Amino acid sequence: MRSVGILPILLLVSCAAVRLEEFSVSAINVEEKPVACAILKDDEFLLTPAGEHVRAPAKVKIPFQKEKDGAGYASVKLGVKAVVVDEEGKITHGVRDRERSPYVEQSRHIYPHDPKRQLFILIEDPSFRN
Repeated sequence: MRSVGILPILLLVSCAAVRLEEFSVSAINVEEKPVACAILKDDEFLLTPAGEHVRAPAKVKIPFQKEKDGAGYASVKLGVKAVVVDEEGKITHGVRDRERSPYVEQSRHIYPHDPKRQLFILIEDPSFRN
């Protein structure tokens, strides 16, 4: 009989505390037109490996932590913030602290079992001036 080392078992147990789920995130306005948005997780912008902001529409992998009591997984706050982009598609406004956005920021708490397509419908911010 072959024996299994303790390290692989410990790794399996520790990995079980995190569940990774992929979500498709997109944003439109009330006229159903796409809106350029940066995606946030727990109020922090998601970044690509190159350090650029992840923009909707995009597929993102969200890790969910096991609840402390072991009953299910904790929610994650997923959101979008509208940004202003130039002709090349680079973000020029909306991701720095306290910068206003052309639309009201939206967020919601999601769980691993929630629908994998998350659509945000944004309303214009009447006080926005670029």
